[in-house]
Parts: sequence; C-alpha cells; structure tokens
Amino acid sequence: MSRPPHQLTRRATVISVTAFAVVVALAGTATALAVTRTWPFDAAGAPAGGVASTSQAGGPEQDRPASFADGVEAKWTLRGTDLGAEAALLGHLPRMLGPINEMRRADQPLQLESGVLVHYRPTAGQAGSSASWALIDAETGQARWAEEGWGYPISCASSPDASEAVCSVTAGDGSKLIGFDSGGVSFMEDAQAGSVRYSEAGVRVFSENAIDTYALNGEHRESERVAGIFGGTVGNARMPDCVWLHGTTQTSYVGTGCDAPAAEVLATVDSLSWSVVGETDPVLLLSSGSSVSAFDAETRELLWEISGAIPGALGAPELVGSGAETGVLVVHSAAGESGHAIVNLRTGAVTPIDATGSTAVVVANEVLVFDTARVGGKPWFSVSSVEVFDGVTGTKRATVSFPAIENVAEITGGPLGVLIGHPMCSDCSVAEGSNILDSYTFLAPAEGAGGAAVQRVGNVSIPKSIPAQCPAGTLLLAWAELADGWVLVCGITLDRPSYLAYQPAAGGSRMYSSGATTPTGDTAQAALRFDERLNRYVAQLANGGVLTLDYDIGTVTVRAEAGARTTEQQRLVRYIFVVLGEAVRTVEDAANHDGAFEVQAPADTAEDQIRYMIEVLEKAYAGRALVKDALPKLQQCTAAAGGYGDSVATMQAVRDNRAELLDALGAMPVDRIPRGQELLDHLSAAISNSHAANVEYVAWAEAAQATGCATLSAAGASAAAASDGPKEAFAALWNSAVAAKYGVRTFDARFI
Repeated sequence: MSRPPHQLTRRATVISVTAFAVVVALAGTATALAVTRTWPFDAAGAPAGGVASTSQAGGPEQDRPASFADGVEAKWTLRGTDLGAEAALLGHLPRMLGPINEMRRADQPLQLESGVLVHYRPTAGQAGSSASWALIDAETGQARWAEEGWGYPISCASSPDASEAVCSVTAGDGSKLIGFDSGGVSFMEDAQAGSVRYSEAGVRVFSENAIDTYALNGEHRESERVAGIFGGTVGNARMPDCVWLHGTTQTSYVGTGCDAPAAEVLATVDSLSWSVVGETDPVLLLSSGSSVSAFDAETRELLWEISGAIPGALGAPELVGSGAETGVLVVHSAAGESGHAIVNLRTGAVTPIDATGSTAVVVANEVLVFDTARVGGKPWFSVSSVEVFDGVTGTKRATVSFPAIENVAEITGGPLGVLIGHPMCSDCSVAEGSNILDSYTFLAPAEGAGGAAVQRVGNVSIPKSIPAQCPAGTLLLAWAELADGWVLVCGITLDRPSYLAYQPAAGGSRMYSSGATTPTGDTAQAALRFDERLNRYVAQLANGGVLTLDYDIGTVTVRAEAGARTTEQQRLVRYIFVVLGEAVRTVEDAANHDGAFEVQAPADTAEDQIRYMIEVLEKAYAGRALVKDALPKLQQCTAAAGGYGDSVATMQAVRDNRAELLDALGAMPVDRIPRGQELLDHLSAAISNSHAANVEYVAWAEAAQATGCATLSAAGASAAAASDGPKEAFAALWNSAVAAKYGVRTFDARFI
C-alpha cells in the first residue's frame, strides 16, 4: 500500500571553503567547477556517477560531480513528523552489546543510488505495529515513495551498484525478506530471519544455524544447515565459546572453544566485531578493539593485521576505491599515535589520512574528517569543519569550515553524501532515550560553490567517466578516456605538470606519478614533464615504471622502466591536452594526421597498426642504409685530416634517423597486433642499441676529420653488436606471428 509523499523540512545552508581553498583564474576566466545541480545529480536530476558512472567513452563531455572540497550544503533535515503527524524515526545508537557483533546496523538509513532508505513507526506509542518505509530523494529531501506496514529490520544490505536493497524484517505474522528499489517494494517473501548479504549466487540470509539463498526476485533457491551459532545472531544474552562465520563458500570459526580443524579457526578470542566486505574476492574483517585482521574469505589466508579499529558504532566498514584499489577506513595506531588511514583490502598497504579531526567517513571516493567537540560531557557533540581527502592517495584537498551543527550523535557516509544523526532529547539519560535518533541532516557538496581543487581550465573539465579529481592547488592539464581505463594529468601551472593518475584495464591497480601524495612538491614536479617537441607527457611512476602519454598518435604506454619491457598499452579513445587546445581529440582524429616519418597515423585496427609499423620501418631504414656507404672510408682511412666532412654529415644523419625512430617507438600503437608488446620491446631494444652505436659512429667520424684516421670506440662496437640479438628476435616473431597471419611482408634482421 503506498501513499503520496509528505513535504519534508528543507534547508539550503551553503558552507564555503576556507582560505585553504584557492580559486585560480586563467586568462581572465574563472576556473572554478560549475555544478549544474547538486552532486551527484546531473542537470535532469538523475544520478550522475556518485555511485557508479554510466557514462561511456565517446559521449558528450559534461561537468563531473562536485567534491566536498568545493563546499558543503546542508540539503535537508528529516524528522519523523515529516512522514506523518505522529510518525517517529527508528534510529538508535547501540548499547548493551554482546561479545560477538557483526558490523552492520539495521537501524541506520541506507543510502541507495536513488535516495536514502529509512524506516519509521507511523503512529507514536504503537510499539507493536509494523514499521513503514520511505525512500528520501537526496536532492529534494522529499519522499519518492512511502510504504506502510512492512516490519522492523533485522538486517539490510544494498546491492553492489546500490540500485536496490534487501532487508530481513520481523512483522506481526512472522519474518520476511523484502526487496526495495527506486519504485518501492519489489518483492516480499516469507523467510527465516537473519543477516542479509548479496553474493554472486543472489541474496543470502544467515540465521542461527542455516544459510538460505534467494534469487534477486525473492525466490527461495536452497538452504544449507550449519552446526553451531552464527556470529551475527549472538546478541547480548549469550557468551558462546565458538561462532561460525561465512565468506563466499567456506565456513570459518572464531572463539576459544571451537571444535574445528585449526586451519578453519581464524581467531581464538571471546569478543570481537566482524564483517565481510569487498565485491570481488571478499575479505573477512575481524576487529578486536585493539587490532584489525583481514582474511581471504575463500582461502582463510591471513592477508594483513594492523593495530587499530574500525571506526563508528558498529556500522558497516566504509570502503573507498574499486577493484584492486579498494581500501577500508580504519583508526590506525602507530608509534604511540592514533589517526585515520585507508588500508588496502588485499595487500594491507596503509595510506595515512593526515587530519586533525576525530570523526571520519567515506563518501564516494573521498574521506571526510570532521572536527568534533563534546558538549557538556554528553555523548553528543557539535561539528564546525571538515577536512577533505582523496580516498585513494590520501592527498588533502581542502578544509571546509561552517557554523556549528549541534546535537550530533552520529556521522555516517555513503555513496550520496553524509548523514548526521540527531538524538531524540538533548538533555536526558540513556534510559530516557538519549541513544534514540529521531532526525537526520543530509550534507552534500555545495551547489555552485568554488573549490580549492580547481577542476577546469577555461572550458575544459574532467568528464564523468573519470572518477578522479585534481589534487588541491593544481590545475587540470589533460585527460584521456580509454576503452578500459583513463588517465588524468594535473599541474601547478600549464607548464609545470606535477600529478598523473592512470587507471589501467581490467580494474588493475591505479598508478600514480612519483610524489603524487604531495602534488605541488619538488619530487612531483621532477617526475612529470611535457615534451613540446613530441607532444607527449612522460611520467616517472611511483612503482618505478615510466608512462608515456602521447597526443599525436594517441597512446598511453607503460614500461617497467625507461627503455625496458612494455607492461601495458592502450589507444586514447577521447582526450584533451589543454596546452594544445580545448577541443576533444579522438582516435579517429589522430588517424587522419601524419605520425613518424610523415607516415599516416593508424586507425584503431590490427591491420592499420601493422601497416603503420611497416611503413615507419621502411622509411627509417632508407635513411639508416647510408651508413654502409660511409663505413669503408672510415675503416680504411682513405682521406687526410679535414677530408671526412661527408662522413661526419652521413653519420649525424643516421644518428638522427635512429633517434627519430626511437621517439616513434615511444608511442607506436601495437595493442591490436598479436604479441604487439613483445614486438615493440624487441624493436625498442634493437634501435636503442643502434642509436647508441650511431652516436659513437659520429664521434669516430669527427675524430677522423680531425686527425686523418681513427677507430670506433669499444662502446660503439659493443652497442652495435648488442643490437643484433633484438633485431633477430623481432624479425623471427614478426614473420611467425604477423606476416604469416596477415599476409604482409617479412623482415630480415639486417634490414632494420
């Protein structure tokens, strides 16, 4: 049964950035990010990437979602009476906890892609009546829908894309499993009460001694019995000496008296909090209050352990990033000091959050750390500023100050924004209800506020397909969308690049230029340069690799180190280098221009990349062949001093020819060619040694010009010999993997 939404109390308090924020103007044009509505909504009011962007490469460029570094807006405050004259919200802070607790609170509002899901009692004083539910629009603060009489939640979970939620509830006629989405209740089925979790198999409900699996439409699929007590149903009336936990397919145990193989017992403790987190390769987190341990949910392997705790009052652990970059927010203790940090779920790598505030939450890919001031010894506090950090790098973006918000009992983050929970009474005891939360204030980035982390230069802004921002104090210099991934370049000024972030294909670990955590420092500036002659950025990566981002051909190439093995390469689908103009360039645009040696650049196909490589090598060899005519004169000393001018000129031309080919190989597209990276590596090694040899040939000719007779240096002879092996390897691989398959010419090592 549904009913029309009620009008909610709406506030529009815009909170501005402090002096830490610097607004930069370029050529008289303000560079502050324009916000069409309010993050994460586009101009039509639809979600615009705050949860998961659906923008595709090749689509029109739009302003990307704003950042909390741009300012904060208190969008609305929701009270029970906004949902009904006698209604009351049903949030509460946990108390009287048991020894084993799952880090998930059913009472907390749940942020979905389409709004904030809340439950409430429709009529005051009717404790036995079923709860009602409503979805609050994060932009307008109004109920998108309200459903009456669907039970009180025991456990709720949102889908990985936050498009829907499933809750286990208790109702007057028993327990049920209820699905919610943007339109209301999507299904309701009788089900055993328990802890809810999404999985690849659908939705799982974990009860005292069973695991029930349901399809996404609520249809029951199977039930598996498990001996013992589930770690999510202990409560505060029992002290079990062993409980079972479940990751993906494996059951594990925790406790001091577990009758199970030692390999299946994760910890021998009598009290802890736990959670299963991560969309792929889930991780079991155990928090004892003084340390946090992470185990592979499938293999039970201990991944890492640190001193610290999961922050918050038993809410779900807050995650930031995606794929291999997924991290969890912790309160980390090190060297006698405590502070917030992001810990990579799989590797345990710690990224400190250097903040002065005490309460941290995650919103999208930002970590927000609020200052908190306790009020008169009560459990609630006030907040008056927030520090904003990049959740992946830990880089501080801004400090935002605002008039104090009073009577704050709890602060939680989510994909849409920040929810501040307020206590039912401001001067009462726990017994009188101080732990009951009866209203929530929702915070989002301010609409139209200027920001410290300037995201645009002139009319150029970061497209929504790139879920990253330039660090505070830097300008956007370049962006590139790839078929699978993206690149972002920022800098202090147009001619002082200092920050590069690269998201490789298949959700690989994000890469950064050296010094990215201090993006305006000397290390950051030294690690990144723009080559004006070649129109490309070259970055020394923090992992020791070298990345080349080329404009003319449109490639991003990563090598293990300068001149070494190619580890990744992709074409740029759409891109802008601000220093070269504000127009979006595409791979098709690049293919309509000349590349190296005045050869037309290739289209994004294997056949055309092969055509380009052949023509470049043929033109390059035509210049290199001149060395054969010059060598006999030098070897036989057939001229007197001053008679080798032609030899010097020839050797210089050959040296420059090899240098031009080496530059071309730095951006040569091979991602469509079979075994293209291997071919490129063999060729690069060959030409690098050949160029080194030709440099010595020039010195040889100059020495002969001065003295009448000279010999090639040992370094030159060694480099020439070293080029033979890679040339032979290239020719052999090309002839077998490319020439035979595509019916193109073969190569002989002597003619490269």
